[in-house]
Amino acid sequence: MARTLRPARPLADADSATCILRVDPFDGSTGVFRDAAVVLRLSQPLDDHSLGPDALRVCDTEGVVPGCVQVTGEGAVLVWTGARPLRAHDLHFVLASGLRDTLGREIPSHCSRFVPGALAFADLRGTTG
Repeated sequence: MARTLRPARPLADADSATCILRVDPFDGSTGVFRDAAVVLRLSQPLDDHSLGPDALRVCDTEGVVPGCVQVTGEGAVLVWTGARPLRAHDLHFVLASGLRDTLGREIPSHCSRFVPGALAFADLRGTTG
């Protein structure tokens, strides 16, 4: 799983619980590009040590979709990128679990779903990959 180096960041706010603020594609999305990234925005920075191989997964009807996760945005944004195009017209799930903030507090688990369409963004640009 790839990790991105980034500058020092502030610790999590001890007075507020850390949560997932937004997931793209959002729950119930359809027609998502087959080469789209999955992005989770957190309310506080993530503890990198909690980002294990099963912490953020994308699954389709065949199982876990191969991909990698990078952390950016001062540690508060996770970006999953698939190693292959997503299966068109197949239900996909975004599953996040076991994540912790920099104070060691568990971030509530997340599950959402989306369905890719027939096109990849690369198709619109006239390129592949």
